[in-house]
Amino acid sequence: MTPNVASQDLDAAFRRVRDLDACVAEQLRAFADAGRQSNPVFAAAVDRLVGRLRQYGAGESAPEPGDALPQKFIANFRSEAKVPFPILTDMDNGYALSLNLTIWVGAELQKLMEGRRNLPEFQGNGSWMLPIPATFVVGRDGRIRARFMDPDYRKRMAIADMLAALRSGY
Repeated sequence: MTPNVASQDLDAAFRRVRDLDACVAEQLRAFADAGRQSNPVFAAAVDRLVGRLRQYGAGESAPEPGDALPQKFIANFRSEAKVPFPILTDMDNGYALSLNLTIWVGAELQKLMEGRRNLPEFQGNGSWMLPIPATFVVGRDGRIRARFMDPDYRKRMAIADMLAALRSGY
């Protein structure tokens, strides 16, 4: 399949998946399945990358339930911006990098992404870095109630697990 046809197939798949009455995790699975059918070479490259990330323990140094998240940067940002609501942000993946929750997209995947997505432009910086999807359920006291991370970007924390964490210990 030529890159242009594969790209058109993914665009159509994205529109179908976006309109599904399903949670994000289910939508990601459906889109990943479409991507595998559309471009098996890219899918195999992603699978190899995910395998290496798991092998090297990507994300193992992330905060555990019961740990506090660093709030200094966020507090300064909220104060300067006069924002009245809680914010959790990670500009340019700096915090994610410190937790080993960021990956560099190597030459193989960069080449396979040519003509589809200019990652540095999309991310708003000059790097070919991506965060590893992670979910932290943080209590009002700033302590982590639950966490989920998986180097496979197609997986997310189950909604039931998020709700259980929110209901515990407030």
